[in-house]
Amino acid sequence: MPRNNVPATYQEYRFDKVKQKINLLNGTTILLSLLCNF
Repeated sequence: MPRNNVPATYQEYRFDKVKQKINLLNGTTILLSLLCNF
């Protein structure tokens, strides 16, 4: 169980935001590497 009093929904929301940013970064990196291969 989380020690702090932050609601789980807010933590999940923050986690989703971070995952979205990571996915965006990964997508950009993959696109750049594909472009460099041509």
